[in-house]
Amino acid sequence: MPTLARRFVTSRLGAPAVWLWRRWIDWHERRLNIVTVPQEEDIADDWGPARRASGRHGDGRGYSAPDYGNLFRVAKVLDPGPEDVFYDMGSGRGRILCVMAQRPMKRVVGVELLEGLCEQARINAARMRGRRSEVEVCCGDVCKVDLSDGTIYFYYQPFGPATFAEVLERIRATLETNPRRVRLVDYRSKFEEVLEAADWLEKYDSFRTRTGAIVSFWRSKG
Repeated sequence: MPTLARRFVTSRLGAPAVWLWRRWIDWHERRLNIVTVPQEEDIADDWGPARRASGRHGDGRGYSAPDYGNLFRVAKVLDPGPEDVFYDMGSGRGRILCVMAQRPMKRVVGVELLEGLCEQARINAARMRGRRSEVEVCCGDVCKVDLSDGTIYFYYQPFGPATFAEVLERIRATLETNPRRVRLVDYRSKFEEVLEAADWLEKYDSFRTRTGAIVSFWRSKG
């Protein structure tokens, strides 16, 4: 585990729990036959200089990935069906994509700025065990990528509030040309005011992780 991530988790859980947590992560990585653990260069200074330099608003953050147990809980709350199209906005090495692709959906799509991370995500998607959905990795700025067919959008803070607000507005605009019910998962909510300002969305569920992070679930009204 990279130094920054180790310090964060140790401060929350304590050293013995961290050892167990690392074994838990390793077991799931082996079970799925993927490698998604963030590396030191992915989270340098906890803000990801390369993502900042490449993003439209300069508010990109370094890659990190949620705990598997919490992702399974997210999948259970969402309970996606065969007509759903899932977007992970800032997909990194593809952990979220691989977990969700174990569910039978129409498509699972990752959007990531950095080509190196995109390539790792593609490798993981190709080699993963138990895949039941098509996986696509799109390398580009989420403010420019076509999001018009999505029904579920996942956000784990790969960028800041300026980009987040623009992405939400772009999703809302797609409802005019492609009317549909959409849902959004805000993992580790820190910019909930951005969601609350989007009056076309309503919160319908949430849970707190063992480290205290809030995961909230939103859906379009009507």
